[in-house]
Amino acid sequence: MSWENNRIISVVGTRNPTTRGIDFCKQLIQDLAAYQPIVVSGLARGIDIVAHKAALDQKLETVACLAHGLNQIYPKEHSIYVNQIANQGALL
Repeated sequence: MSWENNRIISVVGTRNPTTRGIDFCKQLIQDLAAYQPIVVSGLARGIDIVAHKAALDQKLETVACLAHGLNQIYPKEHSIYVNQIANQGALL
């Protein structure tokens, strides 16, 4: 991935989003996809993982900023996205 992209969006939100919040986040990423932004979030439950998955679905680069080391993924259920994110972006 190129860090020279001047279009970066950071998505931070609740860990317990409403259906409306989830739909809004997905639609936002879909609407921005034409601009090819890098989508940055925290890989946490809730809106963070929604943003990463939406970016992956739209074939956008996505960066997961981890609050822990790479020797563990939290929450564990998000481990299934690690390879996709690494291949289509980065984990920091």
